[in-house]
Amino acid sequence: MMNNNSLKQKFACLHLGVTWLDHQHQVLREAQMRLVQASEAGDDAQLHSLIPIYMSLSKEHFDLEEVYMAENGYADFDKHKASHDDFLSMLEFAFSNWKIQKTLKFNPALFDQSLVEVFEEVPENLSSFLQFWNRQHSNNHDQAFAKFIIEKQLI
Repeated sequence: MMNNNSLKQKFACLHLGVTWLDHQHQVLREAQMRLVQASEAGDDAQLHSLIPIYMSLSKEHFDLEEVYMAENGYADFDKHKASHDDFLSMLEFAFSNWKIQKTLKFNPALFDQSLVEVFEEVPENLSSFLQFWNRQHSNNHDQAFAKFIIEKQLI
C-alpha cells in the first residue's frame, strides 16, 4: 500500500490560476486519495461510505463548471462536458461492479478510444484510473478552460 506522501505526489493538483477551480480540484483530489487508501487497504466499509460522497462531489463540481461554461459562451463546452459524462459513466460502472463483486475493475469499452490510444492502456485499478483521467482531463480540458476564464477576465 502507498504511503500518504506517495499518494499526495500521485494526486498532486495542477494549479490553473483560477482560485475557485483550483480549490474544487484540490477537494476532489483529497477525496480521491481517501478512496484509493480505502481501496488499497481493502476497507469495504470505508469504500461504501466514500463512494457516494465522491460521486456527489464530482457531479457538483462538473455541474458548476458546466453552468459557468454555458453562461460565458465557452466554445469547447460540448467536449468538456462529454469528458465529465464519460468519467461519471466509468465510475458508476466500476462502483456498481464493486458492490457486486467487491473488485474495482474498469470496462475498456467505456473508455473513449482516443484516451486508450494516447495512454496506450486502460487502467486496471482505482488509483491508476483516477491518475489517468486526471492527467488527460487536465491536459486536454481544464487548462484550456482556465485560460479562457483568465483571458476573458472572468475571475
